[in-house]
Amino acid sequence: MVTRLVVAHTADLEPALLAACEQLLLAVFADSGDPLDEHDWEHCLGGVHAVVLDGGLPVAHGSVVQRRLIHGGRALRCGYVEGVAVAASHRGQGHFGAVMGVLERVVRTAYD
Repeated sequence: MVTRLVVAHTADLEPALLAACEQLLLAVFADSGDPLDEHDWEHCLGGVHAVVLDGGLPVAHGSVVQRRLIHGGRALRCGYVEGVAVAASHRGQGHFGAVMGVLERVVRTAYD
C-alpha cells in the first residue's frame, strides 16, 4: 500500500474522510481506557488536519484548532492540538512524527 500525508482544513476534507478519521480515533481511544466521545471529536473540527492515508484509509490523524486565551488583558490566538492518534497496526513507522511535524509548523507560524 502507498501512504500519503494529506493536510487540509476541515472545510476542505470530504465528509467520508472525516467520518473515517473519527472512526480511527474512536478505535484507538477505545483501546486506551479513555474512550473518545462525540464531544471530543467535535473539538477536532474547524482547523487544520494532518492525515496519513494508507490505501486511501486514515491510519494517523491530528488537528490544530484555534483557541483564544486571555493573558494580562490581551487576547492571544493559540493553536490547540486535538485528536492525535495512530492505528495500532501502523505504529513505529514515523506516522506520529509526520503528523506532529505538520501540526507544530502550523502552531509556530499561524498562532501567537
